[in-house]
Amino acid sequence: LWDKYIYGQSEDPIPGLLIEQLPEYVLRAISCGAAGKPDEVEAICRRSYAASFGALGADLQARVNELLLYLEKCGFIVIKSWGKIEATRYGQATGATGLSIKSALEIREWIPAKTPSPSECLLLAVKLSEWTCETTGYYLGNIPSDALVIRIQGALGGDENYLAPELFRSMQDYRDQNLKPSLAAFLFAIEWCSGKPTQTLEAFFQKGAGGLKRDSSALCWILRGIERIIRAINSPAPAGAEAIQGLGILIERMQYGVDSRMLSLAKATGLDREFIKRLYDGGIVSLEHLYQADLSILGSLLPKTAVARIEKWRKTYASEICAYQPPVSDNASVHRIKFTGNIDKLRNEVIIDGRSIYLQGRLYAYLQKLWWEYIGNGGFVHKDALDAGPNQAKYISRLRRILREQEIPVEIISDGHSGYALKMGDITSLTDRQ
Repeated sequence: LWDKYIYGQSEDPIPGLLIEQLPEYVLRAISCGAAGKPDEVEAICRRSYAASFGALGADLQARVNELLLYLEKCGFIVIKSWGKIEATRYGQATGATGLSIKSALEIREWIPAKTPSPSECLLLAVKLSEWTCETTGYYLGNIPSDALVIRIQGALGGDENYLAPELFRSMQDYRDQNLKPSLAAFLFAIEWCSGKPTQTLEAFFQKGAGGLKRDSSALCWILRGIERIIRAINSPAPAGAEAIQGLGILIERMQYGVDSRMLSLAKATGLDREFIKRLYDGGIVSLEHLYQADLSILGSLLPKTAVARIEKWRKTYASEICAYQPPVSDNASVHRIKFTGNIDKLRNEVIIDGRSIYLQGRLYAYLQKLWWEYIGNGGFVHKDALDAGPNQAKYISRLRRILREQEIPVEIISDGHSGYALKMGDITSLTDRQ
């Protein structure tokens, strides 16, 4: 190191523009309006450091002319009379996305007769060179491709943002050993968007949290590029409409690493995906809940830095959130249940009609979600909104038993269709029984 950097000779930096990247460089210059004629394209190329270094070859003019004909043949540009060059909608979209010419051609060739689903776009994204070259790869060498497909099917479940009839057939093509890393990356993307714990993903994919977040950002960029190119190729979508239904939500879920139920919380606060899941599991399932939640409750769920960020968000969005007034039919009922945030032996305190009880975390979250619905819409909460998994009825039964044993005048009723709601009894009924 001493000989090289202290006593060594000065060295010219390596050019950042390689000759293989010249097509993208030229297309971006044309699509952004920096060059509108062949001589302007050549001048821009000659002014680059790579050209002065000799990295773009000797006969640059002939190379540029040949490249312009190639771009026109591929549909990226149009060469008009008097040598004027214009980018097509397809060329403008490709230049703006930053994707390579090769990937743009793959996307155009891949687009089926009907609009693809978000899941198919994701499956394409992990196959493009932007993904395979920029990431360290997802190999999972000990797991056969068939096992990956089975795990993907289990992870998809009933997610409407992913499911498509063609998806299973598309995955069969990825069973080839050379495409197995893409299949593994597709699994990562699905599980990342589902909100699966980061530690679980780290252990399975053998990557740190920072690497997983970086890769999710790369997928967001590629998916946005695919969407923009498809929009340019197809007829323009109506104002405000998505070129691919559901792809926008998928990209946002990829960005924040949460499922659609937690997306509003993640977008508003910008908190880490693990903190968002804690809030949701703790019964804070909407922006209104987050705005009205007691700081002691937030402090029991999140570290101080995250609570401070939420406080800052509350001040920023106060005017918007304060406009929300839940339709409460009985104002006196609003104060009958208070979630204090106090914890004793991993149990959370709830005060109901002045009486304190401590509930296990899951039961605490159940009661909080039911309470928010009671003071808000007064309706039923579906079991899937209470918790993920098949055991909601068991926990509801346990919560009912605790309330009954404590002689608290609160019932949990069912609508007979997997929905539950609170029924607040008369406060005096407790005194009468005593």
